[in-house]
Amino acid sequence: MTKLLQNKSIIKFLGIALSILLIVALVPQINIAYGSKDDVLAETGTEETTDTPEAEGTEGDDLDSPNDAEGTEEIPEGDMPSGGITDEVPAPENEPATSEAAAPMSLSDDPDETVTPASDRAIGNNADCTINKDENVTNSNKTLEYNKKGAYTLTVDGSLTSDIKVTNGAVLTINGTGTINGTGAGSVILVEGKADGTKLIFEGPTVKGGTGTTPSCADSWGKVGGGILVARAESAKWGAQVASLELRSGTIENNTADAGGGIFIDYHCGFTMTGGIVQNNVASTHEGGGIFVYGNWNGKTGTASTSYCHITGGSIKNNRTETKTDWGGGGIYINTDGSLRIDSASITNNTAKGLGGGVSGCPHAKIGIGTLTNGAAVFNNKAEGSTFPNSTVLWFNMPNSVVSSSKKAPSGDFLVAGLSDDDMEWMSKLSSNQNRIAKDAEGKMTGLIYSSYTLTPGVYGSDRFTADLANDFYCTLASYISGTDLGTHPEQNGQKIAWEGFATGIAKDSVKNGVVAESGLWTERVAIPIDQSYELHDATLCLKSTATADSSGITRSVVIEGNTSNTHGGGVACNGTVEFGTYPQENEIVKPYTLTLNKEIISGITKQPIALADDSFTFVLTDGTTEYRASSDKNGDINFTALPGGKTGGWKTFTLKEELTDEQVAAGFVSSMSENGIDIKVDLTVTSEKVTIGTKTTTTYTTKVSSVTIGGKATSTVTNTLNLKTSANIPVTKIADGIAANTFTFGLKDVTANIDSLVDQADSKITLKGSTNLAEQALAASDDTVTINVADSTSAQQSASGEFAFDYAPTAPEETHWYAIAEQPGSTAGVVYDTTAYLVKITTTLSDDGRSLATTQTVYKTTSDSNELQEVTGEIGATFTNVATPKGSWQFQADKFFYGLDEPQDCSFTMAELAAEPVMGQPLADIATKSNMTWQAKLATADFTDGYASVAFPVIAYEQQGEGEGFQNDVGDHYYLVTEDGDDAAKDTTAYVVKVTVALDDTNSRNLTATETVLGYADDISSPLNPLTLPEGERPAFYNTDTYDLISAASYSVYAASGEPVDQVCYVDPKIVKNLEGRAIKSGEFAFKLIQVANYNDTEGELISATTNDEFGMVDFDKANNVSGDLENPSCLAYTKPGTYYYRVIEDTSKGGMNDQSVLYSDQVITFTTVIEQDETTGQLVCTDMYYGWWDAAANQNVRFDEQYADYETQPGNIGDMSKLNPDWHPTINNKARPMDLQVRKTSVSDRDEGLVGATYALYMVNENPQGDIWLAEATSEEGGWITYKNVSLATNNLYYFKETAAPAGHTVSEFRSPYFYLVEDATSANGYTLKYTDTKYFDAAETEAAAAAPMAAAEAQALQADIAAQAEATATDDQTQPGHSADGNILLTYDKDGGVYDETTQIEVNKLDTRTHEWVEGAKLVILDKESGKEVASWTSGKAPQKLAKTLNVGTTYLLREVEAPGEYRLANDVEFVIDNYGNVTITKGTENGNAELSDNTITLYDTMMDAEEVEQRERETTREVPLGTILAQTGDMLPILGIGLIVLASLIARIVAGRRRRARKDDEN
Repeated sequence: MTKLLQNKSIIKFLGIALSILLIVALVPQINIAYGSKDDVLAETGTEETTDTPEAEGTEGDDLDSPNDAEGTEEIPEGDMPSGGITDEVPAPENEPATSEAAAPMSLSDDPDETVTPASDRAIGNNADCTINKDENVTNSNKTLEYNKKGAYTLTVDGSLTSDIKVTNGAVLTINGTGTINGTGAGSVILVEGKADGTKLIFEGPTVKGGTGTTPSCADSWGKVGGGILVARAESAKWGAQVASLELRSGTIENNTADAGGGIFIDYHCGFTMTGGIVQNNVASTHEGGGIFVYGNWNGKTGTASTSYCHITGGSIKNNRTETKTDWGGGGIYINTDGSLRIDSASITNNTAKGLGGGVSGCPHAKIGIGTLTNGAAVFNNKAEGSTFPNSTVLWFNMPNSVVSSSKKAPSGDFLVAGLSDDDMEWMSKLSSNQNRIAKDAEGKMTGLIYSSYTLTPGVYGSDRFTADLANDFYCTLASYISGTDLGTHPEQNGQKIAWEGFATGIAKDSVKNGVVAESGLWTERVAIPIDQSYELHDATLCLKSTATADSSGITRSVVIEGNTSNTHGGGVACNGTVEFGTYPQENEIVKPYTLTLNKEIISGITKQPIALADDSFTFVLTDGTTEYRASSDKNGDINFTALPGGKTGGWKTFTLKEELTDEQVAAGFVSSMSENGIDIKVDLTVTSEKVTIGTKTTTTYTTKVSSVTIGGKATSTVTNTLNLKTSANIPVTKIADGIAANTFTFGLKDVTANIDSLVDQADSKITLKGSTNLAEQALAASDDTVTINVADSTSAQQSASGEFAFDYAPTAPEETHWYAIAEQPGSTAGVVYDTTAYLVKITTTLSDDGRSLATTQTVYKTTSDSNELQEVTGEIGATFTNVATPKGSWQFQADKFFYGLDEPQDCSFTMAELAAEPVMGQPLADIATKSNMTWQAKLATADFTDGYASVAFPVIAYEQQGEGEGFQNDVGDHYYLVTEDGDDAAKDTTAYVVKVTVALDDTNSRNLTATETVLGYADDISSPLNPLTLPEGERPAFYNTDTYDLISAASYSVYAASGEPVDQVCYVDPKIVKNLEGRAIKSGEFAFKLIQVANYNDTEGELISATTNDEFGMVDFDKANNVSGDLENPSCLAYTKPGTYYYRVIEDTSKGGMNDQSVLYSDQVITFTTVIEQDETTGQLVCTDMYYGWWDAAANQNVRFDEQYADYETQPGNIGDMSKLNPDWHPTINNKARPMDLQVRKTSVSDRDEGLVGATYALYMVNENPQGDIWLAEATSEEGGWITYKNVSLATNNLYYFKETAAPAGHTVSEFRSPYFYLVEDATSANGYTLKYTDTKYFDAAETEAAAAAPMAAAEAQALQADIAAQAEATATDDQTQPGHSADGNILLTYDKDGGVYDETTQIEVNKLDTRTHEWVEGAKLVILDKESGKEVASWTSGKAPQKLAKTLNVGTTYLLREVEAPGEYRLANDVEFVIDNYGNVTITKGTENGNAELSDNTITLYDTMMDAEEVEQRERETTREVPLGTILAQTGDMLPILGIGLIVLASLIARIVAGRRRRARKDDEN
């Protein structure tokens, strides 16, 4: 070793190595001494936590923190970090505090030095403390406590986050300009004491973020005092003056509590406010948005102590109470037994949704408003009158009378709101009111109960009260009001009125046997002059200030404005006592009184009273020196308010005058009094009572009106008579056409007296009796005439008008007047004078309210062909038309055809006018003809060309000379019979009937038009008449031949010239095809008619055949009407005469079920044309052309289908060649299924208003065939839970249903289908359809019959639907969807049975039990994970109840139930793997081994097993590791383990070197 030490190189090497090792080993300690504050705080246990939830006062903070006030771990002085907490550290007990120790600690010795403060510090309790301006400190102890008697000061110039608690006689003064933020765990500041002087003096900072605390002695309101709570300590003596608050300055804002959102002053606690601001606080459940006062002293001692809380300065603004059950108080609330005085306050711009926008008092409240100098300026507040407290005790209460505790005073909202059946209905639903509703033996609600009293229903004062009368003040027990002059009051009757309002109450002596009834009610309008006082007790007083501003010049030290109450008292609400200002303690009040008269209107017609409506009549009352003006209100009350009262009663005489306006006089109102007025005598009764309100005692003299006499009669009613008048007029219009300028005169006669002798009246039908000539009645001694001048109308029609006017003053509620009007006939040649006479009915009807007259006018006119008068529609009046005689003409023409071998012979034809309209099927020989109405036409051989000639009859002239006997009037229908003359064997025996309609020309009234229609034909004159419709342009034709001698009506047999029989009849068989796009066509779904028409676009004609489609769409007219007799080759068309025949296919929607509005019907017109000719050589009838076509309306022509000809595309010449017709081709009519959308809403059973997203449903159609029901579509619910199936096109007469295939999140798949539903047509719906529902596979019989019946079905239903659609289109804007339709125009059908379809929620419960005892295991942290994604779905800590999970888990998903942390001495349980099937059943797939878990129904029980002692000790070693401050042992992440290993390696290396050298030295010695 000696040699080793002498080896300098080794020594040098070891020195360097040990130096390096020492430096490296010191690195952790260098980090502690000079490193970051985070490292230091980590070691000391006071690390910052601003990034953790606990830093913001979250639940779960460690209340046993080593920095708690008691048992705080002492930190060595040398280890205190610089810039530490700013608490004062008290000197040790028994040691005098040095001045240095007593001074508050600052973050820096240099006040100008900028220091970054710590944001989380433990602040010591019971010590003065300062938070500097630039500090933002969070108290890690959460609550700063002052719980030792003594005086303390907390200065907050920066920001402090902490709750503060003052108890046990501590007096804390909080000052500064900063902010105190609550932790959110309760009240920001809690002052709780006994009679020990506990007090808070607050001046300066802002307090916010509080949520309220439940006091131990006042838990009725829940959490109270969001900002500051002053409360009794639990052991406080009852009635003793306890904790108090003195608010001098500062701001209490943005706090929330159940009651007292800003400040709560508990029972017998003290409160004085001399300044500061209380704003933007909320009472969420009960009263006092800003301040809740339950205290009754000012918190001061000695002579300064008062028996009331006191506010002398400050502002209470923009606070609100959201209560629904309590009295209110948005700014301030004073509770029962609470007492508050407010000096010189301005109360304005507050709002109550109930009453008393400014100030309100409940059934126990006493409120006094003092004098000008320090009273209250209450104005411009708002009472909405919409929301009253949901409480029966506030609606009806029986407090003690103010003047006698032995009497009760009925009080509450019922006095102004009444009590209705609806009120009792909602009250009965409140759990707190179950025993407060009176019921009779049958269970009917009969009133409200309070104690032993019952309030019966009635309107009470509600019919005379309006909410605006309580804008500023509403008190229901006792009120003292000073008429403070605010300088902006209007003058009334020579004096300024400070307040106007309404008073009401129940006379105490009217309450009999505990029953309060409407019969005891009294009401009065109130007016309080300025500088006068008013007192009212045991009654309700409602007031509104007449001031618009406070111009008194008085500075208001207290401002209460902008506050809101959900019920009453927007600014201040009181249930105790509140006084505004001071006033003499003993004085007399002589109250003014109100004289109320009643206004009544009498109908001059019925002599009965009329409702007043909105009329207002003005009256002037004078006592000889002073005039008082008043106007009647809607109830007829005339309230002369503010009449001077006195101390003694007696009779007083007035003069009353009424001032009717010009409008009222014009309306017919007549006053019952003369212009000089009428005498009124009033008997006045005066009572006096001594009343104490708060500290105010007064003797009140109340003047009441006992009786009134008007004009010597004992009545208080003044009347007006309403004499109504009305007028009417009947316009008379003269139209001249084609005549020179002229003057026309018309006469009118009142025929009311003899109307029953002129006409018969049956309902609305008026018929002239016998030979009554109405024109003669009008013109014989006319009562009135009108003369009209009309200009020259020879070149253009002219008109002019006049009128008959009528005035009425009816004496009965309904009067009817009759008038006859006619034109005096003229003598101008060539003029047709209008002989029409008019009967006018004018009825005057008194309205139901008796305030107006209505006139109805009905005009009837005579007609030429009937005694029944025709009612004039449209514009009411009499119109007379004079014209030059209109003329017209008509000529009938026919065709004559000759077929044969020789030349045609001469022939003639006869046309005769029939005397009556012929009837189809009637033999023409049975119809008479008119005499002298016969015309002939003749043809000679020379007139024929190629066997054809035209038959022309003479022209017939028509005229309309006028109405009545002696005038030719051909206007109307004429029927003519046309036949061929001669031998029946040679002539054509066919007889034609032609209808000619003669009418005035719409374009020229001087002309008549004649319209010809061929109605029908008969084979001969003796045969029945058959209908006939000729194609357009074709005329009646007569045929002759010399090649046959036999015509059979049945078969039209034809013989050739040789006498041999030929083919008798030519047959044709048309068909079409019906195609339905969008869905399959059903057999018989569509109906068609084949009709013969004269023109292709005719819609009516002779019916040939009617049928429906088959399942392939084929429409076979032949099978439906086979006239050929050949069953194998049927035909519906048989021809017995040559000619060209036109047919049209009509889709028949008139039959039940055929007008299916789910189908868009084709508008294509299919035509069928045949040309039948006779072969001249054989005499045989042959079809020379036959083709299908379609009517082109735009081109006004019929178009052949090219497709019916073979090879038409390659051989265009085939088109029109009958020999190239394809017999298998038929035209197709295409209908389309109307696009439809079907929607149904998916909801949850747990909340039917919750629309579920992600549910998939299939839509099925019921199919009775073996293959089962048909799947139509599938859709998934989207936003709002709506499932929409697009373009499904449902059909009527089918059943449908829904079936769920996939469930939404948190729900199960429904096991059952929906109820069946089907589509029915509904012409009243917006889209023409309605869904109906059934539980069976059968349609509703009534629905089916209604759908099948319906003559209305086609035309009327479609017209109604068109009207609905047009209306919807007219009301919809461009960007709106029409009702009953989707945005893309599809019909929208909604399945709404039971609100749609719905699912059950997934339900699962988890128990955590001890394996051995099966007791609950508390404190285990459990999670449920989605196995596939690993995502956490739910987590909780176990307790003494199952964990219920509803709507949390999804079906078909595999989950893991995992215990992540076991409590105490339990082992972790194994994972449980489980799944919920589609129908909500739970199955465990893994994890039940060794009793780990079990399943019962949908409940999983997870067991925990206790660990043995060794396992417990091992867990403690693993989880418990304490590192003292300053230790050099390595911690996780340190470098020391590596350095230690290196040191050992280095030491081993040195030892080896030393050992080696020794061996070599030993060998050298041996050598």
